[in-house]
Amino acid sequence: MNDPLFKNEQPIPDTNPDKNQHIETPLPPIDKKRNTLDAVMDEAGLSPARKEAVDLWLSYKQERKQPYKPVGLKVLLNKWAKVSDSEFEAAVTNSISNNYSGIFAVKSGGVLHQAQPSRSEPKRKYIDPDDPFGFKKKAAAQDG
Repeated sequence: MNDPLFKNEQPIPDTNPDKNQHIETPLPPIDKKRNTLDAVMDEAGLSPARKEAVDLWLSYKQERKQPYKPVGLKVLLNKWAKVSDSEFEAAVTNSISNNYSGIFAVKSGGVLHQAQPSRSEPKRKYIDPDDPFGFKKKAAAQDG
């Protein structure tokens, strides 16, 4: 700026008396661990098996772009606290494999199964052109 645009241009004097005086207010120390998911899991005192299942669930939710916040994780851990580690692991595996957005307990004694149709009779493989809906077959079964 040694080359002024105008010949008579003079620098403007700085009249601010507090120019070099910065007031620094100390910030309270930030406990970074307090609000993290790891802190929540540490406070819960999870077993290694349950911690691994929770980590798997959190990774799955992260992939779905539905991350947990600390409060949500606390509620989740409290909800599943009374269930054994193996039941919790099975529920997490079942929920991920079925692409659920929440953790759901496995039904029928812990055996993973696919949902079955609620029909009482199996699907027909052959459709009779004279009776495409099976009305005659049902009527004959009721009569005799």
